[in-house]
Amino acid sequence: MMTGPLRTMAPALLALVAGCGPTCEAGFLEGSDGNCYPYDAPPDDTAVDDTAPIGPIDLDWGDPITTLGSERISMAVEWMDAVILEGGALGVVVGQGGFAVISMDDASVLYQEEAERGYRVDLDGDVAWIATRQHGVFQLDLSDPEAPRRGPRFEVGAGYHEDISADDGRVLIGGQESGALFYDDTGRRLGQIPADYAFGVALDGDRALIADGAVLELWDVSDLADPQPLAQAPLPATGRDISWSGGRAAVALGGAGAIAFEVDDDALTEIGTFALPGSVFSVALDRELLWIGAWEVVGLAWLGEGGPVMLGHERPHQSAMGLTARGGKALVADWQNHTVMEAQVGLAGPELHLADRIWFSEGGGERQQVTLTNWGAFDLSLHFQDAPGFALSEVDFTIAPGDSAVLQIEALEGTDGVLAFTSDDPDEEEGQARLEFARSTLGQVHPDFELPGFVHPDTQTRPYRLSENRGRVTFLAYWTTW
Repeated sequence: MMTGPLRTMAPALLALVAGCGPTCEAGFLEGSDGNCYPYDAPPDDTAVDDTAPIGPIDLDWGDPITTLGSERISMAVEWMDAVILEGGALGVVVGQGGFAVISMDDASVLYQEEAERGYRVDLDGDVAWIATRQHGVFQLDLSDPEAPRRGPRFEVGAGYHEDISADDGRVLIGGQESGALFYDDTGRRLGQIPADYAFGVALDGDRALIADGAVLELWDVSDLADPQPLAQAPLPATGRDISWSGGRAAVALGGAGAIAFEVDDDALTEIGTFALPGSVFSVALDRELLWIGAWEVVGLAWLGEGGPVMLGHERPHQSAMGLTARGGKALVADWQNHTVMEAQVGLAGPELHLADRIWFSEGGGERQQVTLTNWGAFDLSLHFQDAPGFALSEVDFTIAPGDSAVLQIEALEGTDGVLAFTSDDPDEEEGQARLEFARSTLGQVHPDFELPGFVHPDTQTRPYRLSENRGRVTFLAYWTTW
């Protein structure tokens, strides 16, 4: 059961600065007195306390993450990263094609604008610093979130730049070829930290963290003209993103998951590593909570007293490219959607992640091996129903947290089927996976589908259906620069 202190403090953590009532205009909050207050100056009983610890924690069975809303706007964008504004009521997502101001209550859109590419973003007061990856960085003045104003843009060192971190008028930018570069808010270069591949960066006062390939480095940057190395720690893989808050730091490691550290004045001490299905592109610390954007899922881990422990995960609407967190909520840059999630502090459960389809070769007699992993905090109990036309090696499994088991499926015939299951996963108590055979389609009509695309030389995207090109050779090209 949850402890007394947690029961007392959790409502304060999870109370949203949020919920503009119907009587308040966008960007304002309704206080307990019924009056409306600007989002960045809420009454004391509404404000999010970003400094008080949450713990200790004692886990009950339940779903640790609730999705409050997900929305896709009309602009043709691919959301890549996000920030939450002071006060916690509003957030901003940036991506290929523009940016939008989002309500942290239900993910509704308060403002949207087409603009140059946004790849990574960080917040310094009322100013968002947006890195484009190829064409420098620019400012976005959010002092009036209903009417954001784009500020100056300046170029950075040669080559691609990656992560960005801003603090007290200084900006730190990670470069693939030029190391980590310091600028002031006018674009004047202040200094540089040498690095072979500075993909992730974080700045906090007179300290900086750099993910230089598979090494995390802590630097003293009190003198930007002469930064001094303080400590370093090996990473299991190349660092892709860094979140640093309150003496803790977390690093996204792509296909190797995520890792967390205690950051003292001149030392790095590993807290633990976290594995999830999918590739981790982004991490976000919210006091003792660690949110992890892993493409296929959004994970939630606990780093405080009683941790570290992986609490569980939730599927995003599409793909978790980037995320940020504050006051118990996370804003997910969810590819062509944006999604708001909320932590249910003190709840956790077993966590199952099963593919929607399991493929077999044409005909019968083939066996497929399916790995079943428990990604959550409690033991996972799992039962599979018999699937006509298929033989299962087992139907009942009990899997400890972090462990895996193997299910072998033999195709007795050549007919598609369904693998249905029940479990004690609180957000996946039942489900199914299609058992399908890959068949030769030569001379057959392919099932119709729709994708965004464009016709050269016009670069304006629109939805295209395969059936529009019936009778013509169709070539599908997939590419990326991130």
